[in-house]
Amino acid sequence: MPSPVWYKRSLPPEANPSEEHGSMDWLTRFAPYGRDIGGVLCLALGLMTVVALWFPGATSGLLAAWGRFLRLWLGWGAVWVPVVLFWLGASALQPKREKLGVLFWGRFLALELCALFSLALLSALGGGIH
Repeated sequence: MPSPVWYKRSLPPEANPSEEHGSMDWLTRFAPYGRDIGGVLCLALGLMTVVALWFPGATSGLLAAWGRFLRLWLGWGAVWVPVVLFWLGASALQPKREKLGVLFWGRFLALELCALFSLALLSALGGGIH
């Protein structure tokens, strides 16, 4: 017995023209892989951001402009952009969790406070306090 395909739209055959031609819409074809694709894209963008921020001489074009934009507008906060992108990519590639618990929000608040205090520390180390 074939397993049911859960990601197909349940439209009547006359309302679904893609069923007539034997091919699905490209968006519904890749729907089960959305989290995987998003995770890989976040990881790739995080890696490119690390290169743009820490090795600006090795970049050119759009990647160099991205690094300059982050350094100009975020300053030391630009360090957190690849960290967040790596975290989003890794969490998207993990299996789904049922619900967000209280522990999640406690960790989230702790990470936010660490990011805030690290910006002050990096600014002081960089000579930002006169």
